[in-house]
Amino acid sequence: MLPCAMIHQLLKNEEEREFRWVGKIFYSWLFQGEHIFQLEPDGGKGTRFIHREAFQGCLVCLLGGVIRQAEAEFGKFNAKLKQMSEQAT
Repeated sequence: MLPCAMIHQLLKNEEEREFRWVGKIFYSWLFQGEHIFQLEPDGGKGTRFIHREAFQGCLVCLLGGVIRQAEAEFGKFNAKLKQMSEQAT
């Protein structure tokens, strides 16, 4: 991962709807990643989980490998969360 600490800020915490935060390296124009978890009703069948990220800043082009690695880890997280959620119902 990144060799320096990131600064994190909670942007939104709406119970049972959305959790959103941003992490940045020093300044947002340098590098920042916004992470979003949203929960939506799924037509009476359950809940739809949406996980998105948005990366921006001057370092994005230099950190492509790190971003791809992070996205792969997010995919594993989402698959495990889905598995655990389905087992609980």
